Amino acid sequence: MRRVDSFVKRVQALVPSARLVVSGRDEATEAFAGAQRFVVTEFRDLASREEFLARRGVPRSLTGRVARQVGGRPLSLHLAARLVREHGPESIEMSVGS
Repeated sequence: MRRVDSFVKRVQALVPSARLVVSGRDEATEAFAGAQRFVVTEFRDLASREEFLARRGVPRSLTGRVARQVGGRPLSLHLAARLVREHGPESIEMSVGS
């Protein structure tokens, strides 16, 4: 972790607005001075998942199906939305089933 901390400090010296985001299941705030912890929870209800997808360009006619296939994790929903936008609606069925 010292190497990562040293790297982050060097980058921030060059680009003061740079920020590091560490994602994972373990606590890491004590490893970095000034770190803040943010907890991202799942969308539990289907309507929230559908809205999340719609705001990211998934047609409303597909949001329910995609939301049920992918689940409620924001990163999974975000990636599914990108997949549908870039490769069409049929891409989600091929990817989820694979």
